[in-house]
Amino acid sequence: MKISKVASSRAAIDDFVKKFKNDVLKQFYSSSVKRDMAEYVMIELLDNAFEHGNKKDAAKSIWVESDIKGDKLIASIEDEGEGFSPEIPDKCPSLQALNGRGLWSVRDIASSMDFNEKGNKVTVTFFKMEENMGNTDDLFSIFNGHLVIIRPPEGAGIEAMSEKIVDFSTSKSAENENADFYLLLDLSLYSAVNSAFFGTLGATIQIPYVKQVALCGMKSSVQKIAQRFGIVDRGVFKNGPTKEINDNGQKFRIFDSLEKATLELVPESN
Repeated sequence: MKISKVASSRAAIDDFVKKFKNDVLKQFYSSSVKRDMAEYVMIELLDNAFEHGNKKDAAKSIWVESDIKGDKLIASIEDEGEGFSPEIPDKCPSLQALNGRGLWSVRDIASSMDFNEKGNKVTVTFFKMEENMGNTDDLFSIFNGHLVIIRPPEGAGIEAMSEKIVDFSTSKSAENENADFYLLLDLSLYSAVNSAFFGTLGATIQIPYVKQVALCGMKSSVQKIAQRFGIVDRGVFKNGPTKEINDNGQKFRIFDSLEKATLELVPESN
């Protein structure tokens, strides 16, 4: 078991998370998507400990315990605050909700989440067996029931991205029209894209249950192509091929990275 003492500061948390990802998550998960989502869980819980547990008091510390036991990773985060009684909603709060989304997402991403009686220590568990159900690096992956990450394998062309978008929109997971989905597309591997890809995006934003499409990690060359098609952050189309595309242009979001998109689309909880 590894025990780490983390200072109550954003910088210390950032440094610890980078080290945790390199030393622990890369050892446990072969899937980069799984590592990214486990990293998000740690960031969320450490931020909660810093902001809500320790009240940003630099004199206090955060204690992290982690242990890999076969196909199971256990991590505990304990702050030096007074504790609280966690109230986690049964359904995912809306993006406009000020509180609740963070812990709800953590509970849904991790295999389990438990608090101690005082409420100042939380333990999450991840199982490697879930990774072996499919290689998430070359499939779309659904997290917390709403975030859909699409990241084709390295070396795949833009056609692979289009195919995965279509696979999701026609999948059983997307058949529940009562659910809202937020598509996060990792475009960091591409230096160019074609008109067929933007045609796929145009069809996707017209789907009612797709609430936002985040274009993540675009290189400058791809951004210029996107702008020629009228795609900007929360853009409003004026000259799209159809009225439906014009009306849904605001669904597009642009982020520097997949990680930034994940963090913004799942705001902090209390």
